[in-house]
Amino acid sequence: AAVHQAHEAWRSWRSDPAARAAALLASADAVEAAGPELAPLLTREQGKPLTESYAEIARTAARLRWFAASAPEPRTIADDRAVHSEIRWRSLGPVAAIVPWNFPLQLASAKFAPALAAGNTVVLKPSPFTPLATRLLGSVLSAALPEGVLTVLTGREPLGALLASHPGIRHVTFTGSVPTGRAVAAGAASGLARITLELGGNDAAILLDDVDVERIADRLFWAAFRNCGQVCMAVKR
Repeated sequence: AAVHQAHEAWRSWRSDPAARAAALLASADAVEAAGPELAPLLTREQGKPLTESYAEIARTAARLRWFAASAPEPRTIADDRAVHSEIRWRSLGPVAAIVPWNFPLQLASAKFAPALAAGNTVVLKPSPFTPLATRLLGSVLSAALPEGVLTVLTGREPLGALLASHPGIRHVTFTGSVPTGRAVAAGAASGLARITLELGGNDAAILLDDVDVERIADRLFWAAFRNCGQVCMAVKR
Protein backbone atom coordinates (compact mmCIF):
# COMPACT_ATOMS: atom_id res chain seq x y z
CA ALA A 1 0.00 0.00 0.00
CA ALA A 2 2.84 2.41 0.85
CA VAL A 3 4.59 1.82 -2.48
CA HIS A 4 1.33 2.15 -4.40
CA GLN A 5 0.62 5.43 -2.63
CA ALA A 6 4.13 6.64 -3.47
CA HIS A 7 3.61 5.75 -7.13
CA GLU A 8 0.32 7.62 -7.32
CA ALA A 9 1.85 10.70 -5.66
CA TRP A 10 4.80 10.56 -8.07
CA ARG A 11 2.51 11.20 -11.06
CA SER A 12 1.98 14.82 -10.04
CA TRP A 13 5.08 15.41 -7.87
CA ARG A 14 7.47 14.82 -10.79
CA SER A 15 5.95 17.48 -13.02
CA ASP A 16 6.59 20.77 -11.16
CA PRO A 17 10.19 21.52 -10.07
CA ALA A 18 9.25 24.93 -8.65
CA ALA A 19 6.57 23.41 -6.43
CA ARG A 20 9.02 20.76 -5.26
CA ALA A 21 11.59 23.38 -4.29
CA ALA A 22 8.98 25.37 -2.39
CA ALA A 23 7.81 22.25 -0.57
CA LEU A 24 11.36 21.36 0.45
CA LEU A 25 11.97 24.86 1.78
CA ALA A 26 8.74 24.66 3.76
CA SER A 27 9.88 21.27 5.04
CA ALA A 28 13.14 22.77 6.29
CA ASP A 29 11.23 25.47 8.16
CA ALA A 30 8.93 22.85 9.69
CA VAL A 31 11.87 20.74 10.88
CA GLU A 32 13.53 23.72 12.55
CA ALA A 33 10.27 24.76 14.21
CA ALA A 34 9.82 21.22 15.57
CA GLY A 35 13.33 21.14 17.07
CA PRO A 36 12.17 21.47 20.70
CA GLU A 37 9.94 18.44 20.18
CA LEU A 38 12.26 16.37 18.01
CA ALA A 39 15.52 16.83 19.93
CA PRO A 40 14.46 15.42 23.34
CA LEU A 41 12.84 12.41 21.68
CA LEU A 42 15.96 11.76 19.60
CA THR A 43 18.13 11.96 22.72
CA ARG A 44 15.91 9.60 24.71
CA GLU A 45 15.64 7.11 21.87
CA GLN A 46 19.14 7.15 20.38
CA GLY A 47 21.22 8.25 23.36
CA LYS A 48 23.23 11.19 22.00
CA PRO A 49 23.54 14.40 24.06
CA LEU A 50 20.81 16.96 23.56
CA THR A 51 23.23 19.41 21.92
CA GLU A 52 24.11 16.78 19.31
CA SER A 53 20.41 16.11 18.70
CA TYR A 54 19.83 19.79 17.97
CA ALA A 55 22.87 19.76 15.68
CA GLU A 56 21.46 16.77 13.80
CA ILE A 57 18.14 18.56 13.36
CA ALA A 58 19.96 21.64 12.03
CA ARG A 59 21.83 19.49 9.50
CA THR A 60 18.55 17.87 8.46
CA ALA A 61 17.00 21.26 7.73
CA ALA A 62 20.16 22.45 5.96
CA ARG A 63 20.09 19.46 3.61
CA LEU A 64 16.49 20.17 2.67
CA ARG A 65 17.38 23.76 1.82
CA TRP A 66 20.49 22.78 -0.14
CA PHE A 67 18.67 20.28 -2.32
CA ALA A 68 15.72 22.64 -2.80
CA ALA A 69 18.18 24.90 -4.64
CA SER A 70 20.00 22.06 -6.41
CA ALA A 71 17.33 20.25 -8.40
CA PRO A 72 18.60 19.18 -11.85
CA GLU A 73 17.69 21.48 -14.73
CA PRO A 74 17.84 20.91 -18.50
CA ARG A 75 21.32 21.42 -19.94
CA THR A 76 21.76 22.63 -23.53
CA ILE A 77 24.33 20.71 -25.58
CA ALA A 78 23.84 22.39 -28.96
CA ASP A 79 21.61 25.25 -30.06
CA ASP A 80 21.88 26.63 -33.58
CA ARG A 81 19.83 26.76 -36.75
CA ALA A 82 20.52 23.15 -37.59
CA VAL A 83 19.90 21.47 -34.28
CA HIS A 84 18.81 21.98 -30.70
CA SER A 85 20.07 19.34 -28.31
CA GLU A 86 19.67 19.25 -24.56
CA ILE A 87 19.84 16.86 -21.63
CA ARG A 88 16.70 16.52 -19.53
CA TRP A 89 16.72 14.67 -16.23
CA ARG A 90 13.78 12.38 -15.56
CA SER A 91 12.76 11.02 -12.19
CA LEU A 92 12.68 7.28 -11.62
CA GLY A 93 9.64 6.86 -9.39
CA PRO A 94 9.30 5.50 -5.85
CA VAL A 95 12.57 5.22 -3.92
CA ALA A 96 13.13 2.96 -0.91
CA ALA A 97 15.35 4.66 1.69
CA ILE A 98 16.64 2.44 4.51
CA VAL A 99 18.53 4.21 7.29
CA PRO A 100 20.43 3.19 10.46
CA TRP A 101 20.01 4.27 14.07
CA ASN A 102 23.13 6.38 14.66
CA PHE A 103 21.93 9.51 12.78
CA PRO A 104 18.31 8.62 12.09
CA LEU A 105 17.16 12.08 10.99
CA GLN A 106 20.32 13.35 9.31
CA LEU A 107 20.89 10.21 7.25
CA ALA A 108 17.21 10.02 6.36
CA SER A 109 17.34 13.55 4.94
CA ALA A 110 20.54 12.70 3.06
CA LYS A 111 18.44 10.16 1.18
CA PHE A 112 14.98 11.66 0.83
CA ALA A 113 15.98 15.31 0.19
CA PRO A 114 17.85 14.66 -3.10
CA ALA A 115 15.33 12.03 -4.16
CA LEU A 116 12.41 14.40 -3.65
CA ALA A 117 14.22 17.32 -5.28
CA ALA A 118 14.76 15.18 -8.39
CA GLY A 119 11.05 14.41 -8.63
CA ASN A 120 10.92 11.00 -6.99
CA THR A 121 8.76 9.91 -4.08
CA VAL A 122 10.16 8.07 -1.05
CA VAL A 123 9.22 5.21 1.24
CA LEU A 124 11.47 5.65 4.27
CA LYS A 125 12.28 2.73 6.57
CA PRO A 126 14.06 3.72 9.80
CA SER A 127 16.03 1.39 12.03
CA PRO A 128 13.84 -0.64 14.41
CA PHE A 129 16.01 0.83 17.20
CA THR A 130 15.06 4.46 16.42
CA PRO A 131 11.60 4.47 14.83
CA LEU A 132 9.95 7.12 17.01
CA ALA A 133 12.07 10.13 16.10
CA THR A 134 11.78 9.25 12.41
CA ARG A 135 8.01 8.80 12.64
CA LEU A 136 7.78 12.20 14.30
CA LEU A 137 9.93 13.67 11.53
CA GLY A 138 7.55 12.16 8.98
CA SER A 139 4.60 13.70 10.79
CA VAL A 140 6.31 17.11 10.80
CA LEU A 141 7.07 16.87 7.09
CA SER A 142 3.54 15.79 6.22
CA ALA A 143 2.40 19.36 6.82
CA ALA A 144 4.72 20.61 4.07
CA LEU A 145 4.65 17.75 1.54
CA PRO A 146 1.74 16.38 -0.51
CA GLU A 147 0.24 13.12 0.68
CA GLY A 148 2.18 10.05 -0.42
CA VAL A 149 5.35 11.91 -1.37
CA LEU A 150 7.16 10.73 1.78
CA THR A 151 5.93 7.72 3.76
CA VAL A 152 7.62 6.38 6.91
CA LEU A 153 7.30 2.61 7.21
CA THR A 154 8.53 0.97 10.43
CA GLY A 155 9.26 -2.64 11.29
CA ARG A 156 11.97 -5.19 11.92
CA GLU A 157 13.85 -7.20 9.35
CA PRO A 158 13.22 -8.59 6.83
CA LEU A 159 11.11 -5.51 6.06
CA GLY A 160 14.05 -3.72 4.42
CA ALA A 161 14.80 -6.57 2.03
CA LEU A 162 11.10 -7.00 1.26
CA LEU A 163 10.74 -3.30 0.51
CA ALA A 164 13.82 -3.39 -1.72
CA SER A 165 12.37 -6.30 -3.70
CA HIS A 166 8.98 -4.66 -4.28
CA PRO A 167 8.38 -4.41 -8.05
CA GLY A 168 7.17 -0.82 -7.68
CA ILE A 169 10.46 0.41 -6.19
CA ARG A 170 12.80 1.90 -8.81
CA HIS A 171 15.79 2.81 -6.63
CA VAL A 172 17.03 1.59 -3.25
CA THR A 173 19.38 3.58 -1.04
CA PHE A 174 20.71 1.89 2.10
CA THR A 175 23.07 2.79 4.93
CA GLY A 176 24.00 0.09 7.41
CA SER A 177 25.96 -3.09 7.98
CA VAL A 178 27.54 -5.27 5.31
CA PRO A 179 25.35 -8.35 6.06
CA THR A 180 22.14 -6.33 5.87
CA GLY A 181 23.44 -4.56 2.78
CA ARG A 182 23.84 -7.93 1.06
CA ALA A 183 20.23 -8.83 1.85
CA VAL A 184 18.98 -5.47 0.59
CA ALA A 185 21.09 -5.76 -2.59
CA ALA A 186 19.68 -9.22 -3.28
CA GLY A 187 16.16 -7.86 -2.89
CA ALA A 188 16.84 -4.94 -5.21
CA ALA A 189 18.39 -7.26 -7.80
CA SER A 190 15.21 -9.33 -7.97
CA GLY A 191 13.32 -6.32 -9.29
CA LEU A 192 16.25 -4.81 -11.22
CA ALA A 193 16.03 -1.66 -9.09
CA ARG A 194 19.03 0.64 -9.00
CA ILE A 195 20.81 0.60 -5.68
CA THR A 196 23.16 2.76 -3.59
CA LEU A 197 24.92 1.15 -0.61
CA GLU A 198 26.81 2.93 2.16
CA LEU A 199 28.27 0.21 4.37
CA GLY A 200 30.66 -0.08 7.31
CA GLY A 201 34.41 0.41 7.15
CA ASN A 202 37.65 0.16 9.13
CA ASP A 203 38.99 3.69 9.01
CA ALA A 204 42.56 4.57 9.93
CA ALA A 205 44.14 7.81 11.14
CA ILE A 206 47.56 8.17 9.50
CA LEU A 207 49.96 10.50 11.33
CA LEU A 208 53.11 11.58 9.52
CA ASP A 209 56.41 12.49 11.17
CA ASP A 210 55.83 16.23 10.85
CA VAL A 211 52.42 16.21 12.57
CA ASP A 212 51.68 18.79 15.28
CA VAL A 213 50.63 16.41 18.07
CA GLU A 214 49.09 19.08 20.29
CA ARG A 215 46.98 20.38 17.44
CA ILE A 216 45.83 17.01 16.14
CA ALA A 217 45.08 15.24 19.44
CA ASP A 218 41.70 16.88 20.01
CA ARG A 219 40.66 16.29 16.40
CA LEU A 220 41.61 12.63 16.62
CA PHE A 221 39.57 12.23 19.78
CA TRP A 222 36.41 13.59 18.20
CA ALA A 223 37.06 11.69 14.97
CA ALA A 224 36.96 8.50 17.03
CA PHE A 225 34.34 9.27 19.68
CA ARG A 226 31.84 11.68 18.13
CA ASN A 227 28.33 10.32 18.59
CA CYS A 228 29.78 7.83 21.12
CA GLY A 229 31.95 6.43 18.32
CA GLN A 230 28.90 5.22 16.38
CA VAL A 231 29.83 6.69 13.01
CA CYS A 232 30.60 4.59 9.94
CA MET A 233 33.66 6.70 9.12
CA ALA A 234 34.89 7.11 12.70
CA VAL A 235 38.61 6.54 13.27
CA LYS A 236 39.04 2.97 14.48
CA ARG A 237 42.80 2.45 14.33
